[in-house]
Parts: sequence; C-alpha cells; structure tokens
Amino acid sequence: MIKRLYDFIEEYVPIAVFLIICTVMLFQVFMRSIFGISFAWSVEVSQYLNVWISFIGIGFLRKINAHIKIEMFFDFINVRVGKKTQLALFVIKKILNVVFMVMLVWFGLQLAIRSWNFRSPGLQIRQTWLYICVPLGAAGYLFREIQSIYHVIIKHEGGAQ
Repeated sequence: MIKRLYDFIEEYVPIAVFLIICTVMLFQVFMRSIFGISFAWSVEVSQYLNVWISFIGIGFLRKINAHIKIEMFFDFINVRVGKKTQLALFVIKKILNVVFMVMLVWFGLQLAIRSWNFRSPGLQIRQTWLYICVPLGAAGYLFREIQSIYHVIIKHEGGAQ
C-alpha cells in the first residue's frame, strides 16, 4: 500500500508540478499581453517549482533507469574482465552512488535548516521550502538505488545497471 502510494507520488507529482508551471506562465503571458499587467511572483513560482520538479523527479528516473550516464569506462572494462570483476565494479559504483546520496541528504537538510530565516524576494516565503527538495529528492534516489542493488545482487534479477 505504501509502496503504491510512493510510486504514485513519484510518478505523478512531477507531472502536476509541470502543469502548474505551464499554467502560471500562461497566466503571466496572458495578463501581460492583454492587460499590460506583470506579476513578479509568477517567475519566482516557476523557478522554484522547476527546482522542485528536477529534484523530486530523480527518484523516478532512477526507477526507470533513465538518467544520463557516462558508461564508456565501465563498458570498456566489462568486455575485458570476468564476471566477478564486473560485479566488483558494479558494487563500487553503487557504493559511490549511495555515499553521494547520503551526503546530499545530510548537506541538503543542513542547507534547508540554515535557510529558515531567509525569505524569497517576490513571494516572501522561507527559503527552506525551496531547499528541502534537495534532501527529499536525494532520499528518493537513494531508496531506488538501494532497491536496485537488492534486485541485482540479492535476487540476481536483471543486469548490472
């Protein structure tokens, strides 16, 4: 039940956020073109939601394995070594990913906490609400990365991604 809810949120919240960005920007263009009225907050909302969609979407992209990757080195090495070495390289790559995501969660939380007293210029909302998407997105990616490691190493499903 919780997994299905998380999958739903991970897949459809970025779509909803993207639709909100489009609506806000179309509203801004319409108001400026027809009535000559421009709102400063619309640009800020769009920028903040763009940051949110980028970070929240990384977990889903990890789930479907759609991140841009530089795999030339691993492809070059994998054809020249045995299965055990390939597995070892896979594990090293996954450990580095996990360590990076744990650090991103930690430092993202620190940034969000430290930015509590700062407000955005247009909307006057706390900057914490912008920066909290960093640890949330990193946690989503971390969850999917651990899930990937489990499926490849423990259950022996699929190839090393």
